[in-house]
Amino acid sequence: MTSEILIDADRLHICIGKIVVKFQLIENVIAEVLASLLKMRGSEDIHRVTAAMSYAQKLNLMCDLYDDRKSPEWPSIDLESVRNALMSAETFRNSVVHSLWFFGGEQRQWMRAKANLRNGGKLKIVTGPANIEALEEAVSCLSLISDWYLGRSAQLAVATSSLNQLSKELSVRQSKAKQVVQTVRCTHWDGLKPAP
Repeated sequence: MTSEILIDADRLHICIGKIVVKFQLIENVIAEVLASLLKMRGSEDIHRVTAAMSYAQKLNLMCDLYDDRKSPEWPSIDLESVRNALMSAETFRNSVVHSLWFFGGEQRQWMRAKANLRNGGKLKIVTGPANIEALEEAVSCLSLISDWYLGRSAQLAVATSSLNQLSKELSVRQSKAKQVVQTVRCTHWDGLKPAP
């Protein structure tokens, strides 16, 4: 049992890391393309674009300029498919990064807790088993989406559809689990007094 827990911990941590790194690559390519479309030539221009704009701002501006300003050597791309794929990548990455992953629960397994305060201002925390297989599949989808600029619309559509389904699976698996409002405590914080 202990070795299974450690193997699952490694798989979970590796998946989360790969999702973060794949998304950073996706965002960097958007910044590179956008810098080129804006005719920015300095080696630091990609960093300027990344630092100055949100992901959605970069994506929207890139899609707006792409057809009119792309280099003649660049492939034509289906901008609607590209936008959908790149937005799905961000949504999935955010759902992973903004979750709490921990070992526990009644079955003593890896868990995911996702808090939401948007629905009418009422706190809802849904906790359920971590779906490591879905995360592993998502890494493959993100790898395909990271090649969006190659103009492979059919592959992009399949990867986007799969990633959207995986997003639902993460949520469905949790919503089927008993919805629990709980505080997951970190033991190294015990003994600290709340701020005045």
